[in-house]
Amino acid sequence: MTNNTTQQELEHLKETFNNAFEEFKAGFEGALLQLSKMADQPAFEPLEVGSTVKFIGPSEEYHDDVTLGKTYVISRVNEFGEATFSDDVEEHSYIHRSCRHLFKLVPPAPFVPETKMNNEQRALLVISAKEFISRYEKDIGMERDYGNATLRFHRYETDFVVKNNKVTALVYRVCSDRSRLDVKPDHVGRAMCMPGDVFNEWIGKAIALARALGIDIPEVFLNAVQPDEYAVGQVVQYPESHHLEGQTRVIEEVSKFMLSYDCGLLCSLDTDFLNLEIINDTNAEYEVTSK
Repeated sequence: MTNNTTQQELEHLKETFNNAFEEFKAGFEGALLQLSKMADQPAFEPLEVGSTVKFIGPSEEYHDDVTLGKTYVISRVNEFGEATFSDDVEEHSYIHRSCRHLFKLVPPAPFVPETKMNNEQRALLVISAKEFISRYEKDIGMERDYGNATLRFHRYETDFVVKNNKVTALVYRVCSDRSRLDVKPDHVGRAMCMPGDVFNEWIGKAIALARALGIDIPEVFLNAVQPDEYAVGQVVQYPESHHLEGQTRVIEEVSKFMLSYDCGLLCSLDTDFLNLEIINDTNAEYEVTSK
């Protein structure tokens, strides 16, 4: 009787173990399949709160009621990178990683408030240009939704050449060890300061980089607000009427300069009235009350 009981218990334990193993095996294979599907999805640029996305479909592959071609704003992002988006009417369900390819990220546009004085607008514009360069001068290790093939799919880095109020962006594709695939750049973008505009290296770099990578150039860069007051670090040039015609100097102390707004002339303590032109504000020290 005891032997029979022991044998039955062993058979029961064996059956229980086999069932548990089959369940584990099925779950493990399912997890591998899911991981395989996730691996097939490209690693897109991460979404952030405030980002704008456009639904590019197809509609039948997404479970929620969204409109093809409509843009939505990301309102929340969880710890897994899954984003909740909304429109003017309601908040929609989140964008799961498996559905990320159905949405195209709209590149953020720099914003400069027009209510501020020109110099302060200029300062904010330079900050936006620096952020733009930092965002795009090299790859981020994942796909982007816009731009040329290099920006979208490849590793790359950028060199800049600044000469005679011109900026050239040289984009090189690189290997995983960051070595360049070719000594010649894969893409070249150029920017030139227009007559009458004040040259700024950062704005020029942003424009040249956008052209090299096939990004729509933000309008605020193309039609940049011009400084209308003197600031430390600006380069100014003597007019034709002065014996130092064409020569330049860097403003080191604004207190030594006094701008006459009614006639547009510059008066310094040690010279006659001069119409000194601001020609470069790359290193200008502008004051910004708030961004």
